[in-house]
Amino acid sequence: MSKEPYLEKELRNAIAQSGYSGYRLAKESGVPQGVLCRFINSQRTITLATASKLVDVLGLTLVPQKRTRTGQGKRSPAKNTTGKGKRKVKK
Repeated sequence: MSKEPYLEKELRNAIAQSGYSGYRLAKESGVPQGVLCRFINSQRTITLATASKLVDVLGLTLVPQKRTRTGQGKRSPAKNTTGKGKRKVKK
């Protein structure tokens, strides 16, 4: 079972606390009511453009948070998964 993405969870919570009915929020945002209903009920995700419409109507903003880094230490170099760009080492 996958963990619900943070942004989706926060947007669903904001919708629930907004006092808007699904019908009213759909009308004011221009998001189809079925799409909104299925999103609220965690039956589907929405596009960034759709989320932006909802955020505008709800009066929400994104605020950066200080996050702690996990696994602090030396970063490992990115792996070359394409097989291209490998250099041959001369002996």
